[in-house]
Amino acid sequence: MIPWCPSLYKNSKMADSVRERLERRRQERLVKLEQKRSEKETNSRPEETSDFFSSSFKEEKEKIENMLKKETFENCTGDKIKLTEHFDTLIDKCQQLQKFLADSSLFLPSHAVKSAQSTIDALQQTVNEKRDIYIPKKKFVFSSRKKAATGSRDQTDRGMKVIAGISNVIAE
Repeated sequence: MIPWCPSLYKNSKMADSVRERLERRRQERLVKLEQKRSEKETNSRPEETSDFFSSSFKEEKEKIENMLKKETFENCTGDKIKLTEHFDTLIDKCQQLQKFLADSSLFLPSHAVKSAQSTIDALQQTVNEKRDIYIPKKKFVFSSRKKAATGSRDQTDRGMKVIAGISNVIAE
């Protein structure tokens, strides 16, 4: 048996007081965390929620998809200016959607950001494919260059004859 020691008694009182202080600190910390959480919920704007983002993103995506439907292009068939304007508005809407995602990425989970980004990429790819179908690029042909090249050779030959004639005149 351990004899009674006043220093051991003193340490157990100290240990109890340390435990009490630690428990008080923990309680205070939990109260502060709860206050911050409730304050964050009251101060957060409705635009900074994933529900708002998903609903707005879905609406804008559907608008772009409706603009990409075949019926909208049949109205503009043959008019290259209208088609170009239509595709420009589609590209602008995709860019606005991209900006909306970038602004919202601060409060969205990473998997939501990745899935939204892949959706935007697919939309942009579809827009580019439709643009290539309805407004094909001009094909590059060298024929105009050949004609210009033969014409320029004739001019250089004439120039050389003129220079040769001038040098003959000077030499005499």
